[in-house]
Amino acid sequence: MKTRGYAAYIITGGDPHMSEYVAPRWRTREYFSGFSGSAGVLVVTPGKAGLWTDFRYWIQAEGELSLSGVDLFKAGQTGVIPFIDWIASELNPGDVAACEGSAVSLSQAREWSGRLKGRNISLADSGPLPNGLWEDRPAAPATELYTLPLSLAGVDRKEKAEQVRLLLEHHGCEGTFLSSLDDIAWLLNIRAMDVKMNPVALAYCWLGKEETILFTEMGRIRPKSAAELEADGVRIRAYGDYRDFLTTLSPRKIYLSGERNSWEIANLLPADGETRNGTELTAVLKSRKNPVEIDCFHKAMVQDGVAMVNFLCWIKGAVKKAPLSETDAARRLREFRAAQPGFIEESFSPISAYGPNGALCHYDPKEETAALLREDGIYLIDSGGQYEGATTDITRTIALGSASEEQKIDYTLVLKGHIHLSRAVFPEGTRGFQLDTLARQYLWDRMKNYGHGTGHGVGAFLNVHEGPHSISFRLLDFPLLEGTVSSNEPGLYREGRYGIRIENLIHTVRAGESEFGEFLKFETLTLCPYERELIDLSLLTEEERRWVDEYHRRVFDVLSGLVDGKSENWLRNACAPLS
Repeated sequence: MKTRGYAAYIITGGDPHMSEYVAPRWRTREYFSGFSGSAGVLVVTPGKAGLWTDFRYWIQAEGELSLSGVDLFKAGQTGVIPFIDWIASELNPGDVAACEGSAVSLSQAREWSGRLKGRNISLADSGPLPNGLWEDRPAAPATELYTLPLSLAGVDRKEKAEQVRLLLEHHGCEGTFLSSLDDIAWLLNIRAMDVKMNPVALAYCWLGKEETILFTEMGRIRPKSAAELEADGVRIRAYGDYRDFLTTLSPRKIYLSGERNSWEIANLLPADGETRNGTELTAVLKSRKNPVEIDCFHKAMVQDGVAMVNFLCWIKGAVKKAPLSETDAARRLREFRAAQPGFIEESFSPISAYGPNGALCHYDPKEETAALLREDGIYLIDSGGQYEGATTDITRTIALGSASEEQKIDYTLVLKGHIHLSRAVFPEGTRGFQLDTLARQYLWDRMKNYGHGTGHGVGAFLNVHEGPHSISFRLLDFPLLEGTVSSNEPGLYREGRYGIRIENLIHTVRAGESEFGEFLKFETLTLCPYERELIDLSLLTEEERRWVDEYHRRVFDVLSGLVDGKSENWLRNACAPLS
């Protein structure tokens, strides 16, 4: 910083592809601060360092930053100044703040630059981190890249490319440049394992009116897959060639997502060309699952449901026999999933949380510090799997012994919101924030709440978190479209005591038409019973009890005969009528 004259340096921990989960090479925020959460911003000045992160990571960050010298700023908490305003207050007019342009989105850079400009502070792209600043920095990943068969993808890459070209024509653009790894994987029907638990390949892609170029390491592609791509008109160039390609583009009008492309990408484009910014064109298409993808989801939910039932039956007995840690439990769940046909890997690092650790929304248990489960209290497990053609994400909270009245009330209020979102019928064009209240209303009645969103989109054998839609208090102006798959996961967290979350995946389907227009509803995809021992029946209406009973009847009908023998008896009891 001193050498280059920077008065502040911003580290997002992002990669050049604006990924949520990044390969070890780009975990700069964690390397320089010690904070291992997946969201946050580290700001360093000559005399201070601060980390801003949201509600999900406050407790985790307090522990990981305790001896680092980095101050924690709880983003979103009343009175906490946003990091960009903090920079403006700390620096003097004429100072320069900097960031690595390839790790910051174009939209972020524009927003930060605009807010700093008002204080006569400029934002600079520092370029890549200098060699030697991070010793033993991991190399960029390059696992084997392969193509998906049509039996899993549902639509071939040529048809997908034409769908995007029609959208380009609508916007009056001649091409689009893609940096987002899951969008590229969807568009070209390719997969790899470059990011742990995200089946994507490190790549860029150019889609023009008549050409498609994939920028990736060529030696990593299966020969048969390379031949398929080339036969479909996809040219393959080296990963690093994207810079020369962009700088030598003749002036043209390009569609560029400011959220999913880096500041560096925008700066490489010819200054005399035109860009149109908006939501990634592939993102909307990708979010609406085709019939083949939905069929894969249904199959994966059966496999995942079997694994979850076997696990829940096992853990209820195992905790009575011998000491069992949070990591032991997570490892055993992975074994149950791995025994299922079509399982490839987990879809994210399991949140295996006992007692007080359940209050950490994104808790990541470590072998050396994992809590031991006992035959009392409650246990939260949030996990998922990558299966052939589909991705799962499920949370169940269970009692390992007798539960308190407070725990039962909290669980039942969360369950009531979960049920009412599941049963929602809503007009076509409804936004997720308009439905979010359904999941919170019973908590709000008692002045309780949770700080995370209620639902996120889910990929089809892709990233477990997928846009552009969500169900959240955030005012995201994007509707829930027919064919989208989302999570339904309200919760409640009592710091230092316990956490509760219930999560199923739901599929947006057509409900019907009336004189008031088209209406949509949700189909619940997940198959796994709720925790009977945590339900306070006095808080459920007859209609809510009937919904749970019908759901449990379906779970039992589908999974009985597929689970282990001992698990079948457990499943029968777990799915028995509530009253």
